[in-house]
Amino acid sequence: MDFAQKIRELMQENGNITEYRLAKDSQIPASTLANILHRDTAPTMFTLKEICRFFHLTLSQFFFDPETETRYPLTESQRRMVDKWAALTPEQQRILMELIEYMQKQNDEA
Repeated sequence: MDFAQKIRELMQENGNITEYRLAKDSQIPASTLANILHRDTAPTMFTLKEICRFFHLTLSQFFFDPETETRYPLTESQRRMVDKWAALTPEQQRILMELIEYMQKQNDEA
């Protein structure tokens, strides 16, 4: 995904928001935002959540792509799962993944 392009589109769609305003109002350091927009640096999950919060979006709305969505649609529960997953710490994500893999293994053995 081209994060810089998506963020620029959101800035334009929301009244030509400036980098300064986005950085200031989302409390993201201006240097971090500049790195994302001009150096193709991928944002951290925390930064991405702050950008989404500024634009009143969920993470699943940020990642929505109409082209792939028609081929691989997510259900509402899958969208909620993506949003909840993003709010977990890396350790919580690891534990949850282990639980899911355990449950899949149990289903395969049944």
